[in-house]
Amino acid sequence: MKKINKRDIIMNFLLIIVIFFAIRKGTDRFMVVFLFSSIIILECIYKRKVNFFDKRLIISYSIYGIFLIISYMKNPFDTDAIPRMLISSFLFFICLSQLEINEKFYKKILFIMSVLSLISSYRGFREWKEYDFSSSYRIMKAGWATIYNIEIGVYIFISLFCIFSLKNIYLKILSGMIFLFSCFVVIGTHSRTTFLLIPFLVLITFISFLVKNKKLNYKGLIFFFIILYLFCNISQVKQHTQRLSTLTSIEKIKEEARIKILIQGIEDFKNNNYKPLGYYHYYNHFTKEGIMKGMPHLHNNILEILVTQGKIAVISYILFQLFLFSALLKRSKESLIVEQKYIVYLAKILFVFINLAGIVDSNIYFFKVNLLVSIIYGLSFCKVIPEKLK
Repeated sequence: MKKINKRDIIMNFLLIIVIFFAIRKGTDRFMVVFLFSSIIILECIYKRKVNFFDKRLIISYSIYGIFLIISYMKNPFDTDAIPRMLISSFLFFICLSQLEINEKFYKKILFIMSVLSLISSYRGFREWKEYDFSSSYRIMKAGWATIYNIEIGVYIFISLFCIFSLKNIYLKILSGMIFLFSCFVVIGTHSRTTFLLIPFLVLITFISFLVKNKKLNYKGLIFFFIILYLFCNISQVKQHTQRLSTLTSIEKIKEEARIKILIQGIEDFKNNNYKPLGYYHYYNHFTKEGIMKGMPHLHNNILEILVTQGKIAVISYILFQLFLFSALLKRSKESLIVEQKYIVYLAKILFVFINLAGIVDSNIYFFKVNLLVSIIYGLSFCKVIPEKLK
């Protein structure tokens, strides 16, 4: 009779609890994540070993973290902001990567996340339904539209990779239904960012999967593009993509508010003698008039960090992102179980998704989204114990 490992049962249960709190609405998720991270750290100290350690990641983010804290001292407004940012974007990812997870449970994690994502997706669906799925209404009550659309985008990719990685046909079908439901909900955000990025990255993922499995059929691909073109030209679909018309010419793009905001941010940086204005400066300094009216940030990660946190901070942040992607590429070439290879590939897709979205939004402040992505990063680098060794 196979011996039951109580440690595995407890840690697996706690990880599910963490995922649940990460997805549900509320700020108490960070306390739960902090406690779980503390347990992992204590376990590493007790065992006197770590599973994943990358000096480049730790040094680059440590430098960024130092200048982040310094910039916060110039603009202190929320005592919980910095801990949440550090936990969601780095610390939990590093802690989770030290975890040892048995293969049987590891294969179920992505599906568990996909099912739990319905907690958030249904909240947006219910809100949009109250407005009869109107094309003129953007889902707002479920979360800020600019944040919520990225969050749902993460769930879309998680459910998509469930379809690829799961072997049970019924779980595949359920994952496909969650995928379609999430896609429907994201339409309700009427976000130009997700309308452009998600179809593009989903297509890249499908093509990569077909190439890898030697199932790519060029006739089928042409047929797919024809169906996609016809689908996008249906009147019911067109009315939900009207906001994309603002990006159809250079002249229209130049008139975009976000372009003017970027220019304003550069001007503010120059006027301050190229010194940082302070962490999240625009959140409590935006004006009631002009282009920065009601704007809490500069809608661009790199410029936001440069203007509010400084030149060294932005350099260290860019280096961290480069080192992280390099580590993911290296990890994908290692000998891993099939399910972990899929999660590593998912991590790379989410990396691209988050960073491309960061060109038009300051998602460094989207703590919940960053925490969800950190979970995927952590699962990419954690150690999976094969069943035969249990």
